[in-house]
Amino acid sequence: KMLGISNPYLSDIINGKRDASKVRKEIAEILEIDVD
Repeated sequence: KMLGISNPYLSDIINGKRDASKVRKEIAEILEIDVD
């Protein structure tokens, strides 16, 4: 929700199903920050 992306789209990006390497890197950074 931080990036305004739907969950299915987010899952596709994480799974590498979409050509969104930049977004994937941003998500990885966010996940690293948010993970306890």
